[in-house]
Amino acid sequence: MKFGIVVTTINNGNFIHEYYHHFQSFSNAENVHFYVVGDLSTPASCRNQIEYYTQQGLPWYYLDPKTQDEFLKPFPKLATEIPWQTDNRRNVGFLMAYRDRCDVIIAIDDDNYPKKNGRFSLDILQLVKTFLFSPLSDIIAGLMPVR
Repeated sequence: MKFGIVVTTINNGNFIHEYYHHFQSFSNAENVHFYVVGDLSTPASCRNQIEYYTQQGLPWYYLDPKTQDEFLKPFPKLATEIPWQTDNRRNVGFLMAYRDRCDVIIAIDDDNYPKKNGRFSLDILQLVKTFLFSPLSDIIAGLMPVR
């Protein structure tokens, strides 16, 4: 199962190290796609920390303002509805995770850390298995008006 974790931040990205060590200990980190959505004031050090793990082959992405603008170019009306300097920017990360076919997409805040002895990904997987799981495309199609 492929997890997409989306977080917005205006901070330096130090929280990423905690998640990396957690996933290395309790799960297959290669199945966790991390989308760190930067804002206009996010420091360059955040990008550097994400790129460190990306260079190790992990599917972790830093979405700077330019990357977000490029991604939203085909959707100019949508782009105007996602304001800067708010956590609404995470919507760009959700769309990218959906594009990348993540089975489960989770939003976190940059001040949320995994429990020291918890198994974050395994706990989430158990929750998903508890409910009837439909592909996200079916859920979205069910929400869209029929024309």
